[in-house]
Formats: sequence, C-alpha cells, structure tokens
Amino acid sequence: QVRRLAAAPPDDRRVAPALERLWNGDDPYLRLAAAQADLGHRRDRAQERLAVLAGAAAHAGREPTVALAAAATLRVCYDPSFRSSD
Repeated sequence: QVRRLAAAPPDDRRVAPALERLWNGDDPYLRLAAAQADLGHRRDRAQERLAVLAGAAAHAGREPTVALAAAATLRVCYDPSFRSSD
C-alpha cells in the first residue's frame, strides 16, 4: 500500500488521507514509510515528520532503527549531491 501511495501522482487527493492514517497508527515502521512516501507529495510535512522520528531515539521505548532510518532519509533530502531537478 505504501509503495502505491508513494508512486501515485502528486495531484492524487486520495494520497494525503491514506498517509495520514498510516502516520497516526501505532507501528513505527509504517510511520516511517508514510513519512518517506510523503516526500513526493508534501515534502515539507514529510521532512518535519522525519525529524520527529529521527529525534525519537532519545525517548524510552522508541524504535532506534526507525530513528536511524529517518535521520538517514533527512540527510539524503538535504545533501546537494542527491538533489535533482525533479
């Protein structure tokens, strides 16, 4: 489902509500996937959510793997060598 949402056209209005549902769920891995998928649709919001997940490692009971993946995704987002004109 997340792959289909990420591949959907940016103007597809069904994507945002579906990603919201995944983001609001309890599974940290689905939250990460939703934030990453949202990069192609709502980049600013996706980057905010990735920052939240990246900082979550400091909180007890959080998934450190998700925090690491979110931080790595953010690095790619801001690294000029990974940027393209698309």
